[in-house]
Amino acid sequence: MKTLRILHIGNGNAFKIKAIIRFFRDRGHDIHFIPMPPSEASMEGIEYHPLPPFGRFSEIQVLRNIFSVREMVRKIRPDIVHCHNARGPGWYGAFSGHHPLVIHAYGGDVLPYRYRMKDIFSKILTTYTCRRLDMLIVTANHMVKGASHLRISEEKIRVIPRGVDLKRFRPDLDTAALRDKLGIHHASPVIFSPRYQIHEPLYNFDMIIQALPLVRKSYPNTVCIQLYDGSRKQEKRTLEKMAEDSGVSESYKLVETVGNQEMPYFYNLADIMVSVPSSDGFPVSVLEASACGTPMIVTELDYAKEWFTNGENGILVPVRDPVSLANAVVRLLGDNSLRLRMIEKNRRQVEEKADYEKCMIKLEDLYYELLS
Repeated sequence: MKTLRILHIGNGNAFKIKAIIRFFRDRGHDIHFIPMPPSEASMEGIEYHPLPPFGRFSEIQVLRNIFSVREMVRKIRPDIVHCHNARGPGWYGAFSGHHPLVIHAYGGDVLPYRYRMKDIFSKILTTYTCRRLDMLIVTANHMVKGASHLRISEEKIRVIPRGVDLKRFRPDLDTAALRDKLGIHHASPVIFSPRYQIHEPLYNFDMIIQALPLVRKSYPNTVCIQLYDGSRKQEKRTLEKMAEDSGVSESYKLVETVGNQEMPYFYNLADIMVSVPSSDGFPVSVLEASACGTPMIVTELDYAKEWFTNGENGILVPVRDPVSLANAVVRLLGDNSLRLRMIEKNRRQVEEKADYEKCMIKLEDLYYELLS
């Protein structure tokens, strides 16, 4: 097949974007990257095209970037422009005038909850972007209809899961060293909350803290490991204060988020993973936990109904209901046969639907389809 020149536009620090870029580099394609916001990081074999440093986000800054990106696209002359997120990076791809234009949506960038009246500027630009695109990639079926408020024809939407590296994310990893590092040694059971965006209220971290005292009535030695963004010091202190006020500070451990190499050990360490946001696209943590054999409790959102049968391969709980969450944890910890069914079914499901390499080959096929 023809070697492609692919220009990616997106967050230069996001692992999910860097993983896609590396995959296509390793497939022999000519890869160019405009990181937004500007990033000092770089990857071997990738040609970076940095933008001028960002000032405070403003309409003027967006306008400057539009002209800068437009000029870069003219010089690079890519076969494909692939923007990661419709909101933000997608704007610049749309105004570049280049086709084919692929937009990759990961969740909130196309779902209605991100666009309130106060964010009308973003809504206008994102709607324009979606009228200009040639193909929108979404990570779950519910996002197809969820994006309708942006006036995207369903004919231009393809569903490709985020995918997970099944060689790296697997069960039965030795977690003794991680236990020592975290200082939890023989603590059991372990609840793992991998969503690290503690500055965003929609992830409902307070609900997890409120559920923890109820769980400890049945399982006094329960430990909850909560990942967090290390730059969010104030929000970390707020969660620590909540845990202290709830009497569970010794059981609630905030751990700075780790790289993709370490994450499989956290899933293997956990007896249960919890993810209870009020809205979501299709979190990759669900796929990673599935691959590692970690039973899950999640809020009953649209994506969850696609992946889980409640009480079979996961437990779905109402949004912002700490009592239901606590009851689900206690139920799952006390039902070993249910846990084993979840482990078997979810690993098989992720192998069939979300093998990373197969997902990326689907994306490559889509590039050639658009070019033809």
